[in-house]
Amino acid sequence: MSVVLIKPKTSSKKETKEEKIYDAIIIGGGPAGLTAGIYLSRARINTLLIEKPFLV
Repeated sequence: MSVVLIKPKTSSKKETKEEKIYDAIIIGGGPAGLTAGIYLSRARINTLLIEKPFLV
């Protein structure tokens, strides 16, 4: 099963969409999330890692 994310481009006047397909989505960039990302990347699985921005 794949996940399709569509991000509309707002900078141009045309109605174009950028589409990316991911096989795995990891929520969180802590030690476990990064480790999962490394292993998925080594297995050539198209992966998206989502992490909230660090705020001080």
